[in-house]
Amino acid sequence: VYRRVGFVDLGPSWFWFCDKQALAAGKPSAKAMELVMAVGRGDTAALDRLARRLPRAALLGETPGGLTLPRIAGLARQPAAMRWLLQRDAQPDVLSLWQLGGREELVRLFRERPESLNARHTRMRITPAHEAVLHNQPELLRLLIDAGADLSVKDPTHHGTPLGWAHHFGRGDMIAMLKDAAENR
Repeated sequence: VYRRVGFVDLGPSWFWFCDKQALAAGKPSAKAMELVMAVGRGDTAALDRLARRLPRAALLGETPGGLTLPRIAGLARQPAAMRWLLQRDAQPDVLSLWQLGGREELVRLFRERPESLNARHTRMRITPAHEAVLHNQPELLRLLIDAGADLSVKDPTHHGTPLGWAHHFGRGDMIAMLKDAAENR
């Protein structure tokens, strides 16, 4: 039904996640929706047109759904949109680069901006290590551990460390990895 009326599956995400902040903000503008959809489709021609009509802040901040445009590009697996955004100084987060196969970019990011190892993203304000556990990405978690991520940081809502999250989600391989990292630091 949705495809017949023009909807397109952009991947496993909540581009328009409706939390209390999003509800309070009201309906996103047509331009905001157009921008998110252009990123989600990887439509750089539409992004070029929109960039001429939108303030620069619209490209660099959070969307009405609470995600950044690089996060949407990563979730939708749109490398062309990610490159377009990076050329305009958008700051990607760890998970977004990882989802696009950016292992080398992550290593460079950690070297150039070590604070990115523990930067909190999304409205959940969780670290990349929490996100690696949440999204069941053991290879990303290993990269974060090896780069020196602080594994003692607690999320602000549930007050859990990445290890606590691994226990909660039953991620046995990650539990072992995190315990080993804690013992060897």
